[in-house]
Formats: sequence, C-alpha cells, structure tokens
Amino acid sequence: MDVQGGKILIVDDVADNLRLLQHMLREGGYTCYPANSGSMALRFLQNTLPDVILMDAMMPDMDGYEVCRRLRSDPRTHDIPVIFVSAADHVLDKVKAFSCGAVDYVVKPFQQEEVLARIKTHLSLRDLQKRLEQRVEERTSELSDINAALSREIAERIRTEKALTNSRQDYKSLIDSINGIFWELELPSFRLSYVSQQVEAILGFPQSVWMQSDSFWTERLHPDDRVNVLGYFKTDAGRGLSHDLEYRMMDAGGHTVWLRNIVKVIMENGAPAKMRGVMVDITQKKTAEEQLHLIAHYDVLTGLPNRTLLRQRAALAIERARTGNRKAALLVIDLDYFKNINDSLGHQTGDALLREAGVRLQACFGNTGKLARLGGDEFVLLLPELDDGQNAAAAARLVLDQLRVPYLIDGHELHSGGSIGISLYPDDGEDVDALLRAADTAMYSAKEKGRNTYQFYTPSLRIAAEKRLTVENGLRQALVRKELLLYYQPKIDLKTGRIFAAEALLRWKKPDGTIVSCGAFIDIAEESGLILPIGEWALRNACQQLKRWHDSEFPELQVSVNLSARQFYQAGFQHVVAGILRETGLSPAALELEITESMLMQPGEDNLQTLAQLKAMGVQLSVDDFGVGYSSLAYLRRFPVSVLKIDRSFVNGVGENHGDAEIVSAIIAMARSLRLKVVAEGVEHARQAEFLKEQGCDAAQGFYYSTPVPAEAFAALLRMQDVECDVG
Repeated sequence: MDVQGGKILIVDDVADNLRLLQHMLREGGYTCYPANSGSMALRFLQNTLPDVILMDAMMPDMDGYEVCRRLRSDPRTHDIPVIFVSAADHVLDKVKAFSCGAVDYVVKPFQQEEVLARIKTHLSLRDLQKRLEQRVEERTSELSDINAALSREIAERIRTEKALTNSRQDYKSLIDSINGIFWELELPSFRLSYVSQQVEAILGFPQSVWMQSDSFWTERLHPDDRVNVLGYFKTDAGRGLSHDLEYRMMDAGGHTVWLRNIVKVIMENGAPAKMRGVMVDITQKKTAEEQLHLIAHYDVLTGLPNRTLLRQRAALAIERARTGNRKAALLVIDLDYFKNINDSLGHQTGDALLREAGVRLQACFGNTGKLARLGGDEFVLLLPELDDGQNAAAAARLVLDQLRVPYLIDGHELHSGGSIGISLYPDDGEDVDALLRAADTAMYSAKEKGRNTYQFYTPSLRIAAEKRLTVENGLRQALVRKELLLYYQPKIDLKTGRIFAAEALLRWKKPDGTIVSCGAFIDIAEESGLILPIGEWALRNACQQLKRWHDSEFPELQVSVNLSARQFYQAGFQHVVAGILRETGLSPAALELEITESMLMQPGEDNLQTLAQLKAMGVQLSVDDFGVGYSSLAYLRRFPVSVLKIDRSFVNGVGENHGDAEIVSAIIAMARSLRLKVVAEGVEHARQAEFLKEQGCDAAQGFYYSTPVPAEAFAALLRMQDVECDVG
C-alpha cells in the first residue's frame, strides 16, 4: 500500500470541517472523499472501500458511533481503520468511540501534522498487518510443501533402502537440498545418527559436531523449552506418535533461533525404531508476531501497557480478588495543565513530559502495581490484592509527590502535578469497565477540588458526572440557541473615582430564565473544547458592544476580555483577534486581553510571538489573578504585558490579614518598578479601596463599586456618573 497516496473518507456534517480536512489531506498526498452524513458515508462504502475513515462524533441523522458500529458488523468494512475527529475531549466520549471500534481519537481543533501522522501510522499498521498475513501464508505454504516433500522423500527412502542399496549417497544429496535441517535419531538411545548440512547455515555449528556427542543437540535447546521438547521425545515418540513442534535453540553465537520441527516416528516390527524430521527456521515469523503483540498491547510513546493489556491484567486481578475475598484498586491519573504545556510548547515537549511522567510512576511501583497509559495525559495504576482502600490512598500520595516535582525539558522548568481518581473492587464495580468509569468520575472530582489531589469514588460523584454531562450538552445548545450573554463590571480609576473601563464577563441565560455565572460552567467548557467557539463569541460581542458605546456616548471607554489557555494556544489566535477588530471597526487600543498567570509559566517562542503580534496591533495585555501562581520577574519582563490584576484572595484579606496587605503592597511596588499598571479585583469594602488608593494602586473593581450588570445597566452607570459630575 502507498501510505502517502491512500484513500481517505471524511465524514462530517459541517462543510467548513470537510473543506479543511480535504485541503489538509490533499496537501499530504491523499485522495479524499467527503460525506456530510453517516447515511451518505454508508452508501459510499457500498461501492468504494477507503483505506482510512475520519469520522465526526456528533451528526444529525446518524452519529459517528452508530456508523462505526455498522462498519464493524460488516465483513467488507470491518478492518477499515476509523479515526474519530471531534471537539468532544471528554474521556467518556473517547471510551465510547473506542468501544464502537475506533482505532484512534483526535480532538478538535487539531494540528495538521498530528492528523497526518496518525493517518500515516494506521495506514502503515494496516499495511504491515497485510504483509505479515501474506508472509505467514507464504511460510505456511512453504512448510506444507516441505512437509509434503518430506513425506515423499521418506517414502522414497524406504523404497530405496529395500530395492536399491546402492543409492544412499543420491538420497543424502537430495536431503541436503531441502530448505531446512533434515535429521534422524535412533530409538531408544536417542542418538543423533544424521543431520543435514543446512544445520551449519541455520545454527552455525559444523555438521560433524552434532553426532559426536549424544547430548550436544539437547544442550543447544533453549532452557525454557528443554523440558517440553525432551518430554515429547521420551513419551509421545515412545508411543509412535508423530508431532509438529515449535521451540528455540541457541546458535553458535549465543543467539536464539526459533525452529519448527516436523517429526515422524518410524516403526519397525511394531515398535518405534527411528525419528526423522525437518527443522525450519521461523525466527522472522516469531519476531513479526512479537512486534504485532507489542503494537497491540503497549503504548508506543512511553512503552507502558496500553488499554488492551490493562483490561486483561485488571480482569485477572478482579478474578483473584474475588476468589481470595480481597480488594483491587484502579487509579486514573490525569496530568494537570498538560494541555497548556502541550499547546504552548508543542507536541515534542509534551511527549517528553509524558515519557518522564511514565518513568517516574514506573519507578514508584515496579512490579507491585500495573501501570498503563490510556492515551493523552491519562495513566492508570492497577493495584491488585489489597486489604483496604488505605493502600490505594498511600499509592496516590506517592504519585502526587512524584508528579509535583518540576520537569526540566528543553531548557524549560515545567510544573504539572496530577489529579487522581480511585475506584475499588468490589465496592465501586464488578468489572473493569465499571471500575474505570468510577475512577474517571472521581478524577474529575479531584480536578474540581483544585487539582493536585486524589478522590475516592462515591455514588454521589456519579450524579455529579451526569450533571456535568448535562451541562456540557446544554452549553452546546446554548451556542445554537443564543442563550449566552455578556455582563460588564466597572473598573474604577482610584485617582478620579470614575469608571474608565469594563470587564466583560460571560453569563448563560437558561431556557427557564435563570442567569448562570461563568464559574459554574467555564471549566466544563475548557475541558470539552467548547471554550474555543464560546471564547470567540465573547470576544466578538464585547468588541461589538464597545464599538456601539464609542459611536454613541462613551468614546474613551475600554473593555477587557478574559482569555482561556486553549484560546490563546490555538494556532493563529492573533489572526482571530485582528479579524474581529477589522470586522467591528474597534480601535485595538480600546481592547484589553487578560491572560492568566499559569499561561506565563509556559514561555514558548510561539507564545511570545503571539503576544508580541497582539501588542504590535495596539491591543493591551494584562495578567489576571496575579500572585497565586509561579510567575517570576523574568517572565514578566519577557512578556509584553501592560497591567497586573491582583488576585481577589489577597484583596479580601486587606484590613484583616497583615500578610495579605504586605503582599498587595509588594505587588504594587514591583509593578511600578516594571512600569506596569495595577488593577485590584474583588474590592468589597471601603477600607480596602482606601488602602489600595494609599498604596498607589491605579484601578479597582468589585462589588463595592458594582456587581457585573447587563450592557444597558452598565451604560446607565456611566450616565449617572456624568450627571453627578455635572451637578458637582
């Protein structure tokens, strides 16, 4: 198969996605066939069979999961690799895809190099499998021919010995021409009476040495196979039973050679008198089988067991725990902030971090635990034969200790940590799937509790997971139904006391009229990938609203919009911003983009270039929630930011906690030295506002001034301050 010229069927109900994938794959040298629905794809497959299918998960008439199940039930399409390409990044979506028969799962938005690499990998695997099957068929045919030839030659030998006593040399020459080692053994002494000259080519020892000692050939048997082989020779052969054996011998260089030995027992006067056979070298076949086994059972990147092998080991551990009346545990380990690192510094750095994490975890447990990588940044630790859950908790703490140690990769100091979910047999499930679901649910609970921790599964977590899925599905519909809103919270200039800017904050107005704050759903949007369309919607609508305010009453007003890590790290984000500014006609200087402190922790060259390009447009950049992360002065000096926003956790402590007040003062002083402006968020009391003003803080926002309000109410606040100014 020409891997670069393979035929790809793309199934997606979104025309833009079809065009993008076709363009990407045609650049990669592939022939593409588009289908905009599952039913269209099935009709196409009735006449044409592609080499790989790229499948969207969610489609209106028939979703990707159902299409995949039908493909797997049809012998014509059963072996075509199906790669899901979906915006859904939830583990349950991936598990569902793989259970339907998918071979891979790519999360949108994707990188062209990743999609092409995965397609090439599965085309190569499919090609390898076909070539191996063809090779096995060829070898089987060869062995069958050898066996048939051997039978004919043995029959000819018997006839020759009886009728032509002078033809032994001719017979020997014929045997030596067989592509294998022909041998003869005397019974019951087991003395090797003949071995053909091919033995030197295959095993490296001269033909003569094999018959000098009765034990020479047995000493060449691999230690792990010696008992079985000699057992046959001494039992089945003694009863006249022929056999077909596969075993290993050691050649003259100490290397292992796999042999297939077709053995026939020669009977004389009703008793076994001789054994004759031919040994064929099958080392290449065995090596290929081992490679296939590795591909099927081990993760290519880390060398750890994959999902398939984990399931086998977990099923065995469950059975042992059941018969021994003991427990077993599954720990699902998700690396915190890995997506940020992978998106910001690239897959090469991300892969290096995954390998290092695997090495650390493997070093922790050795053979006492069974570690596997499910894919992405998820690992699973199987702990068999436990007395109680305390052993699992201790293992989780050990894992967290290892993962919180910084990684030094390609000159970067990276911080990741982990979130761990724990399920126990039989408490949380009777089979592998149930335990994996429970542990995965608990892992998400650990993330919600602040990450870098572990959580045991409880029945209430299942309810929370179902609620989480409901929120995710609701968010998908919210974009379509236009249920998302923007509220605006004033920013106050502490010198003048006037509103000079607003922070745009996302809200969700549900069908029942309930207004939901972004804190209730933003994490789910981030993990599911919905943050990309939602974030772009928020940025565009904030710019449109600000432009309307500029054109009407408030030409000097500024607006700030929060960026998620996934938004910022997406390829070409600066072009998205530039396009929205052109579309709305808004001056770049009126827009401020707020990035989190954790994004400064991954100072990749691409990130610096993106920020530099945004700054060159005239867009203002600020660091949100400053003080709670790991950023350093070196990072602040390197990034072209203009504003620091002091995290509300420090502002809340002003007037009550002397340490928080000192931190706030230090941040303000540091910002001045770096010529940065400072905004304090979360101001709720007059004493906090006075303290900030005394310390020279530039601006503030919080409930003391106003809660976030709709656009109309925010405009009213601006008009009110103008009226108060006129009256004054």
